[in-house]
Amino acid sequence: MKRSERMRIPILISIAVIVALIIFSRYRIKEIGIKSNVSLSLSSDRKVYHSSELVKLTAFIYSDSRMENVTVRVNGINGRLNQRKTLDLKPGMNEVTFTYRLPRCNVCGGIRPGNYELSCEVIYQNLTVKNSTTINVRQ
Repeated sequence: MKRSERMRIPILISIAVIVALIIFSRYRIKEIGIKSNVSLSLSSDRKVYHSSELVKLTAFIYSDSRMENVTVRVNGINGRLNQRKTLDLKPGMNEVTFTYRLPRCNVCGGIRPGNYELSCEVIYQNLTVKNSTTINVRQ
C-alpha cells in the first residue's frame, strides 16, 4: 500500500466523525428549540376578592411539542399561596387550574386588604417560564 493510500483512511475517518458531529449538533439545536417554545399566561376568575373567598387561577400554557413531567407552580399572598402540580403537556394550548381560599383580613394571623401579585412558573428540565397577575383583596 502506498503512503498516499494509507493517508486516505485517517482522512476519511475524520470526515465521517465531522459529519456525524454536525448531524448530532443540528438535532440537539432543533430539540432545544422545540423545548424553549413555551408561553404562559396566568389569569384569575376575578380581580377583586373579599377575605375568605375562593380564588380560581388558570395557567394557560402553550407548547409546540409534548413535554413530560412539567412542574407548574403558583405563589403569592405573602407566601401563603404555594401550590404545584406535575403533569404532561400536549402540543397546543394546555389549561392548569389552581384554587386557593383567601385568609381573613385582620391584624392577627390574617392578611391586610390591598393588592397582591400572584405568580406562576412552568419548569421543564433547564427551562423556566414565568408570568403573574394581580388581585385586590378587600375585607
